[in-house]
Amino acid sequence: MLRVYFLLIIALSIRTMVRNTDWQNEDTLWLSAARTSPSSPQNRNNLGDLYGRRGDSERAIAEFKEAIRLKPNYADAYHNLGNAYVEEGRIDVAIESYKKAAEFNPTLWQSYQNLAAIYLSREEFDLAIEFAKKTVAANPRDPNLAVNLAIVYLKAGKTSEAQEQLLKVLSANPQNQRAKEVLSAIK
Repeated sequence: MLRVYFLLIIALSIRTMVRNTDWQNEDTLWLSAARTSPSSPQNRNNLGDLYGRRGDSERAIAEFKEAIRLKPNYADAYHNLGNAYVEEGRIDVAIESYKKAAEFNPTLWQSYQNLAAIYLSREEFDLAIEFAKKTVAANPRDPNLAVNLAIVYLKAGKTSEAQEQLLKVLSANPQNQRAKEVLSAIK
């Protein structure tokens, strides 16, 4: 009987050592998780992130799409797919992905922020303002987003709206250096 326990301990120890290689870092963990649970949308989304960080946008996009296929309302996967499309310069499909992400999770302020940045870069100021406002509404506690909205107003030539926005930020936090700098640049 003692021999059986001894063999069991050795077998489990070897398995533990082998399994430790899966836990070396985030990347090895997600690669292992994908092998053991290939139908997990979260695993697929995380694999997409892994491939994106490695510069393999084609595989990243495939993984994000698979995550969405497995969970059609997966806002984070849509957002990450949008990021991958931006990396490839495919801005129009990125816009659609960000909009889908926001549709499924209206509090995902990063998608609104990315849409605002895209429209600002295209000088489509009304859309940039619309999405910058949605960014602030989705995350009203972040004063940097409110300052970003003021900057969008400025670039759109709406100086009074920019000043009003900055004064709101400063009334909540008079020490906000970024808001002070943008406001002083206006004057």
